[in-house]
Amino acid sequence: MLRSARHQQRAMDDFRAIQKLEVRHQRFCSLLVDIGIPHPTVDAICQLIQSGNGSPDDILVDAIKHASSDDTTLLARLRPIITDQRTPEHYQSALNLTLSIRKELKSQKKRSKFWKKLAQEDERHTSTITPSPSDISSIRQDLTPERQSALDALITR
Repeated sequence: MLRSARHQQRAMDDFRAIQKLEVRHQRFCSLLVDIGIPHPTVDAICQLIQSGNGSPDDILVDAIKHASSDDTTLLARLRPIITDQRTPEHYQSALNLTLSIRKELKSQKKRSKFWKKLAQEDERHTSTITPSPSDISSIRQDLTPERQSALDALITR
């Protein structure tokens, strides 16, 4: 009797889990339709996933491309993000981010070197594991002439 009750409880738990997955599946399909993918395409993708015969990737990518070219869909908002030219602010932001990360890395290396040297000088810390020096000779990278001229042009803007 106890075994039967456990099996029944497990079956009910499995049934609830399946119901939750079904609700999530329906919500996801609704979202795909809401952003502009045609309902028949969503159905075709679901059938491919259920059958396991093929990959729905190509169908989904084609549907997204088509929906993004239709100005009435939400996916049409992606078009300017993907195709527009980047502004000088974008480039300056990327450069600033890169430079700040390099500065932070250099500072961290200095701190590591300081504490390693301090630990090696004190006899009490001979068994302490310290960071090893990096193989990178410096943080600064030499730019190719093309990249240097592009950077100079960007800075002059």
